[in-house]
Amino acid sequence: MDEELQKYLECLKKYTVQMIFALKNDNIDDFEINLNKRTQTINEIRSFDFEKSEFKKKCEELDIISINNELSKITNEKREEVKVKILELKKAQNANNAYQTNFNVSNIFSKKV
Repeated sequence: MDEELQKYLECLKKYTVQMIFALKNDNIDDFEINLNKRTQTINEIRSFDFEKSEFKKKCEELDIISINNELSKITNEKREEVKVKILELKKAQNANNAYQTNFNVSNIFSKKV
């Protein structure tokens, strides 16, 4: 049981590191694949019967907590980048719509009656 938990925690760490690498390289497909694998691994770990102290000790040995914190930090940074891009696109779309509206209004007055 102890070895099996260790194996799954090592897989969890591996998938988390791969997710970080995928985010840093803007590779969303790899990120999603590793996210699914990581979720399956977490579900497997939850099915085990172990003591919290044992789990915590193994996580500290493998440095999983700091890696998860790094993943969380990078995910938040990428989320903010996407928000900024979306706001820029909305501004550009609004400017384009305003230009189109003004262009169409000015054409009405230039036509001969």
